[in-house]
Amino acid sequence: MLTLPPGRHDFGVESDTIDSEPPRPIPGFDETEMQITRQWSYLSRIIKNIRHSITLYSKLRKTKKDWALDPEFASHDQDFSLWLTELPRDLQIILPADGSSPYLPNTFVANMHCYHYLSTIMHHRPQIHSLEDVADGNSWKRHMIICHDAAKRMCRIQESILQNFGLPSMLHMQRGMSFTIYCVLTCTMMHLVSNVV
Repeated sequence: MLTLPPGRHDFGVESDTIDSEPPRPIPGFDETEMQITRQWSYLSRIIKNIRHSITLYSKLRKTKKDWALDPEFASHDQDFSLWLTELPRDLQIILPADGSSPYLPNTFVANMHCYHYLSTIMHHRPQIHSLEDVADGNSWKRHMIICHDAAKRMCRIQESILQNFGLPSMLHMQRGMSFTIYCVLTCTMMHLVSNVV
């Protein structure tokens, strides 16, 4: 979903040709299938955001040293927070302020949120690096806060997955167990960096 197969230089399918709108109710259609299709439509929006980041990176890195600071790349920041605000209530995960385990409707929704938070970190991380040397010296902090917040949320969701569904549920991640390990390593890196700065 995220990477190109060896030897490929494009994604083969234009993202604007993919319908990521949730399905409308169809009389006689299995309700369970409708719900699964609906959940996948919101996952496809995350994938579109990731693809757009990759496309911008591929285009801008050839012409600009600080490609992550390009206005076109920076304007894509808002698409990641927009995904959360557009989620219907039953697909949202509310993290209790007291630090307790959030309610997870199922492992797919939980893993979808982890995918979103990881993509948020991966999109904002280059901007942190590019802004470190900017004159005011603090521009990078906004992106660091976004990344650290995403890492904390992802950790809480993964802890709740373990508590509620057990270790085998981590194998249900969209990319398998390696995705879980990558998430944990990314979160650890963000926690370590935020404690240093």
